[in-house]
Amino acid sequence: MSKPNLVAIGFALGYLLICLFISGLHFEGSWGGLLMFFLALPFSIFSTVASKSLGGMPAFLIMNTLWWYFLVRLFCYFYMKRK
Repeated sequence: MSKPNLVAIGFALGYLLICLFISGLHFEGSWGGLLMFFLALPFSIFSTVASKSLGGMPAFLIMNTLWWYFLVRLFCYFYMKRK
């Protein structure tokens, strides 16, 4: 497995673990969801709307985890190409 792939998987798993930790905490109102929303901006604007029809919070987490994976892969691609 290549290093950019491992870095991207690390960021995606990090996002997922942080969100699972946040969802385990008990916030008043929707503060936990707001934190998860801010962690994946600007993609979370799209994923919030799409997750309403795709299954709620699990779909939101999956889409944003994939966002982090592909975003980091894109950064690694351009970084390696520049070298």
